[in-house]
Amino acid sequence: MASLMYEREMIGAQHIARGNLAMVEATRSLRSAMLSGTEPDRNRHLQDMQTRLDESKTELRSAEKTFFTPTGKAQLADTHNALLAYEAIAKDMAATLRSEPLPELTGSTRQLFTVGTPTANKLTELMTTLVERKSANAKALSEETDVIYANIRALLIALTLGGVLAGVAIGTLITRSLTRQLGGEPADVAAVANAI
Repeated sequence: MASLMYEREMIGAQHIARGNLAMVEATRSLRSAMLSGTEPDRNRHLQDMQTRLDESKTELRSAEKTFFTPTGKAQLADTHNALLAYEAIAKDMAATLRSEPLPELTGSTRQLFTVGTPTANKLTELMTTLVERKSANAKALSEETDVIYANIRALLIALTLGGVLAGVAIGTLITRSLTRQLGGEPADVAAVANAI
């Protein structure tokens, strides 16, 4: 069970890390679109931006099943909301970008640095916090499992030794009881029986 819990924490961390990476790549694609010199390049980068944002949302949804505490669920919800806010800003910048001529992208560039970058930075910070939370949970569970394992191992060793000692004691008592009932050593009794 502890292994399952550890894996669940690590799986959650992996989904969030992949979601963070996809969001960073979406931002890069948007910036690349702003700097593109041709319309096909610009469109390709904008399409990649949307694909990466969709990947990021998918990874956060996949991570939902690994959060159980109210605090963790609230942090995940805040992160998801920040991603949706950033997606809306990115789409607005993309729409602005499509209406601008290729060499002059001042409106979208200004928007990127005044609204997009601060939102992206906050989103990165929130995702990093989630990854750190999941890693800390995994570490704590792993340490707790090690303590439980050590305690159970010590208990099993003590019970095994106790069982061996109890077996030796019972065997000794049975032997003494039989010896008394026969009136002497079993070898002496066998010798008397053979003599008759």
